[in-house]
Amino acid sequence: PAAEMAALVSAERGLSKAETRPGPDNEKIGKDGVSVSRSFDLDFICRRGYRWSGRFVSHILTIGERKRSGLLRVRLLGGESPANVDPQTTAIAEMQSWLQLSIDEAPAWAQNLDSILDVHVLQAIYEEVAAHEGRFWGAGSPGSGRGHGTGSD
Repeated sequence: PAAEMAALVSAERGLSKAETRPGPDNEKIGKDGVSVSRSFDLDFICRRGYRWSGRFVSHILTIGERKRSGLLRVRLLGGESPANVDPQTTAIAEMQSWLQLSIDEAPAWAQNLDSILDVHVLQAIYEEVAAHEGRFWGAGSPGSGRGHGTGSD
């Protein structure tokens, strides 16, 4: 009970400090004006020395897309709970399910993420998308350093 009260008081303080901009009018604007969509150029060199580069456009997932991402992840895991699957497979399914819904444009080589052999390539793309997500919600993430954003954020 004391912890619950502290959480309520903390939430109330946050509300009293909130800006008075109307939420519905600003739904597509993130913290500090970060856009809901972002284009970035990936330039990643894998451990084998090959360059993976190209322009991507991604967006912040809606609530509906987040649900579909979760369901897709379960499907990619063969219906298993992540607790019953090895961590690498779970991480790959998480990245794939998120990217499949958040990427709007990608180079030809990234059209089918299942066909890529190197999981680090998938991870490099995911880190860029996740960094944008963090900035949108106010985490202030500077990005992965593997690509550079050219969007409005």
